Amino acid sequence: MGIAIPLDKICVKSGLLCPRCSGLIERGEYEEWEVEVMKALLEYEKGLKDVDIEYKKSYIVDDALIIMVSVRRGRLPSWLGRRLSGLASNLGTSKVLIVEYSRDLRELASSILYPARVYKVDEIYEPDGSTYLLVKVVQGGRRVSRAREELVKKIISNITGKNVVIEYVRGAPGVLVEDIDIEKPDIRKSLDKLGI
Repeated sequence: MGIAIPLDKICVKSGLLCPRCSGLIERGEYEEWEVEVMKALLEYEKGLKDVDIEYKKSYIVDDALIIMVSVRRGRLPSWLGRRLSGLASNLGTSKVLIVEYSRDLRELASSILYPARVYKVDEIYEPDGSTYLLVKVVQGGRRVSRAREELVKKIISNITGKNVVIEYVRGAPGVLVEDIDIEKPDIRKSLDKLGI
């Protein structure tokens, strides 16, 4: 139970990084300011009863600090984001968003765009050889704010290195119009029944 971080806890708490931890930062796997994020998370470790969280990565996107964690056991407590709000001003942002990390891009997009439902994420190939990711969101109910859409685009783009486009598709929860195979009526059979 507690918080797992990629750097040594002693290094993060003291602010003095060992050669291994310094190497991770020098190679660009983590940013220097992420040490402050990890330190802030560790301050609340004792309050995480029956929860195992693994720190993955943080991003600063526009005016938001996005902290990505993997929950290995239990549930991510709702109070954690509020307690970390002071970290936002230290890093020059106005808000903190804690997102459950997933290797599945559809699940990741869903956690950020909730309550909207992400149907799928496709890789689209352009004629010039470039590619981008198309995030398909089921249209209906509450539409996601433009700011939240941009957040998803930037996070997934940072993770994958690809451009991201969001597209809304019609359909009810669980069924998309484009996935229903609607047969065209057989005109000849209809005419035969009418005797024409």
